[in-house]
Amino acid sequence: MCHAHLQVVREVTRQLWHIEEDGWSLLGFEYVEGGHADYTPGSPDLPTMSRLADVPAPGFELKTMPHRLRTFVDDPQELSWFAGNSLLHTEWNPHNVLITGHGALLVDWGWASLGAAWIDRHCGRSASTRPQACTAASTGPAP
Repeated sequence: MCHAHLQVVREVTRQLWHIEEDGWSLLGFEYVEGGHADYTPGSPDLPTMSRLADVPAPGFELKTMPHRLRTFVDDPQELSWFAGNSLLHTEWNPHNVLITGHGALLVDWGWASLGAAWIDRHCGRSASTRPQACTAASTGPAP
């Protein structure tokens, strides 16, 4: 699991503590003033969030979207639609995105992946009408 806490403006809040207990990893970060993302059409939050595709992937290995979605296609060749080198959050629940005066702060990176840039853009657009659109795959086999 990736335990990253990333702002699109590349500022990261300071981690205050970290506890490992019974297979769980709990991290505490300093308080950030902001509100949950608004995904309604025309929201001023949408352009800020779309900048995630510009953030480079970290220097450690991440699962790819073709790998994560492999059990959801009939023809393995269809997985090529999901391939790419963009850093993807994939879980744009409005509670996982805080809008601050400096940009979008994305939390809960449990499904951080590499893949096609359009995937997260679709997650942001569809979240207001289908909140589970981009988390449905997480109900499938463990990553």
